Amino acid sequence: SVLVLYFLITIPVDTKNVAMFGFSTSRIILIIGMIGFIFLVSILSFNVKRLATKVDRFLLNPRAQIVQVWFVALVLLGGILFLCTPDQRLGEALYQRLLPLVGLSIALALQVLVGQFLWTGNKLNFSFIKGNVNELKIYGFVLSIFLFIWLMIAWSGIGIKRGPSGWLSPGTPVLPQQLFLCVLIGLFFFIFRSRFDKYTKGGFLPAVTIWLVASVVWWSEPLVRQSYFNPTPTPPNFEYYPYSDAFHYDWFAQNLLIGNSRNIGLTHRPLYSILLALLHFMVGAGLKNVIFMQVIILAAIPALVYLLVSRLGNRPAGVIAALILIARERNSIALTNIIEVSHVKLIMSDVSTMLTMVLFIYFFVRWFQEREDKYVFGVFAGASLGLSIFIRGQAQLLVPIALAGIILIEKFKWRSILQKAAVFLLGAAVVVVPWVWRNYQLTGRVLVEYLDFYTTLIASTYSSTPDDSMLRLGESGEQYRDRVKGQVINYIVDHPVEVSYFYTSYFLHNEITSLTYLPMSPRFYTIYQYVDTVGFWDSPYLSDVPIAYLPSLFLIICLVALGISVVFKRFGLIGIMPLLFHLGYSFSSVPVRQSGWRFILPVDWVVVLYFCIGLTEFGLLLYSLISKKSFLLAVNPVMPENARPVSWRGTRTALACFALMGIAIPLIEWSIPERYPALPNDALIQHQLPNGLVLESGEKISTLDLENFVTTEAGATVLYGRALYPSYYEQGESWGDSNAQLLEASQYTRLQFSMIGGGSNSAFVLIPLQEPPQYFPHASDVFVVGCSQDASVRALITVVNGRVLVAAPWYGLTCSVTE
Repeated sequence: SVLVLYFLITIPVDTKNVAMFGFSTSRIILIIGMIGFIFLVSILSFNVKRLATKVDRFLLNPRAQIVQVWFVALVLLGGILFLCTPDQRLGEALYQRLLPLVGLSIALALQVLVGQFLWTGNKLNFSFIKGNVNELKIYGFVLSIFLFIWLMIAWSGIGIKRGPSGWLSPGTPVLPQQLFLCVLIGLFFFIFRSRFDKYTKGGFLPAVTIWLVASVVWWSEPLVRQSYFNPTPTPPNFEYYPYSDAFHYDWFAQNLLIGNSRNIGLTHRPLYSILLALLHFMVGAGLKNVIFMQVIILAAIPALVYLLVSRLGNRPAGVIAALILIARERNSIALTNIIEVSHVKLIMSDVSTMLTMVLFIYFFVRWFQEREDKYVFGVFAGASLGLSIFIRGQAQLLVPIALAGIILIEKFKWRSILQKAAVFLLGAAVVVVPWVWRNYQLTGRVLVEYLDFYTTLIASTYSSTPDDSMLRLGESGEQYRDRVKGQVINYIVDHPVEVSYFYTSYFLHNEITSLTYLPMSPRFYTIYQYVDTVGFWDSPYLSDVPIAYLPSLFLIICLVALGISVVFKRFGLIGIMPLLFHLGYSFSSVPVRQSGWRFILPVDWVVVLYFCIGLTEFGLLLYSLISKKSFLLAVNPVMPENARPVSWRGTRTALACFALMGIAIPLIEWSIPERYPALPNDALIQHQLPNGLVLESGEKISTLDLENFVTTEAGATVLYGRALYPSYYEQGESWGDSNAQLLEASQYTRLQFSMIGGGSNSAFVLIPLQEPPQYFPHASDVFVVGCSQDASVRALITVVNGRVLVAAPWYGLTCSVTE
């Protein structure tokens, strides 16, 4: 207390607020209060025997003892919250003056808690350690491996020194105050666990509650900034439209809806585009309604993670993990266009892949964890992985990991292994094979998705000269792909050290970024302050991060290691299968030199799984130390060691249902008629403008004039189909990366849109206009008479859902460029 008084007196004086003795009024009140407290403590210290008698009498009352513990715990908690709060929020002067008093309060609270524990004759309970020596050995082994890897990274710089390409930042961070709140809710769940267990058998009621909470929280978080994947809304509709990868996904979905997807053939992330088409069919072409439905579907992720973590660890850990994922996704929406994000309000496939990966891991774990060997879960696991492959082809790498896991878990019982492997592979095949067959029929290639982009990326990764990655003159696509395959093999053989280095570096970078989005700082910054202060999102090297954050990283590693060791002790290999799937998927992006951010988003939640289990187990360990019972392994039973009875119930039905779903997808595509079939130009003109049209100036244009224009004017063209993403820009303005289309379009003040249908895959159309049109809905039926340029079509006359829109200024039916 005297030390605190000294700090209060020596704080620099604010000359503007001096009241007496060079101190402000508030400082004088604090100093007087501190002197009074020292005087009170001194008086009590002169009569220790009497004080001890009163303490004994007080602690004999159980209620008084409980009240004291809760009061002191709240004081301790309040002090910790104060220390975690940045001084800017309270004002630096006030924070500086309160800091010594808060430090004293924390010290006194700790003294009272420890003193009461010792005063009442309690001792630390180490007896449970004897029964868990093997688990502690496993923990020591796992932690030693992690620390060894850490030392190697720190010594060599591998994994933290920036790679030449594809070296991306960690995912969206979780704030310390969010983690703190999640832990408090998990603690509440643990305290009242008996009541929850009574009314929530099976854990499905909490899962449904978590799903509803996630839906409300994510949808209520506004998307106030545009990102690279959703440009700033423009006239005439002021809607968010997709761009880049998001554009391709929704573009294929729209082609599917009009029966034009067969003309395209292969596409990226086919299942995600099919999901978008289904949502468009249900709620219309507007992306806002589609995103709302997407949020509702993807909100199942934290609910499924809760169920998985509850099975591997305990329900409080499941609650904490689910709430962390809810908070993280909310942060992603808030950080749009501040850091690199991919979230539920963007038309991106990453979170959808996370959903299928959670389903896959949940059913795989449950399959081997049930007391009855239910093969129907093997079908669900296989089908879920098939759905993941249907979105991201790289998920195929998890198939051998799953098969190896089956072999080891079944301990080389080959009959059971063959049965399980067959059921698992069938579950995956019935979902994927029909679409692969569809692709083969259209392109002659056995593929799930369009891979030529990745072929070019791989060629540039494994090439000695830039020319090696380019398509050579006279080289066919098949010849190019065959050459790249041989080029990759030769490069690996010729440069084994370099390849090993960048494989290791990119893989370790993935794992580091899977850890560093957890709270690295204990300070309760806002989400924007946290990103700016911590610096993981703008530093080219993770080694540039201040050393002050290393204790937090060390603590996270310790808790993850504890979670892994606890789960392995309980469930053996099945307990670490989520980790193996995480590592396998994390490695899948390494060969093309892609690391971090959304490339590991589908599986980086696995770290949260083990972190939350380790966190709750550590809390239970501390509780066991001061209680007479051990709660370390008391929440969930271990796996049954005896042979499990086999159940085929529901297996055939599940296989049949997934097979029907897999077959239905290409069948539905084939059953959708082409809404805009290819027609001759004269037939199109007669159908769209049978009576010609009259311009505002009074000039009349007949169908014969239009037909003569198309047949005689060089570059004249006629298009019809569906117009997507109409956007109005001034001359010189555009959105996105510079390309031939935008360079042509930016020469005009114009309305631009993408057009699909009419027997063609796509066309980029611009209409020179001096002001945005009053009417031009997204996904409208459009007929265009215009001029083909190098990369776009400059429209002269456009019919939008029966309404005529003419280029302004109007220079007549001519394709000559007029200044």
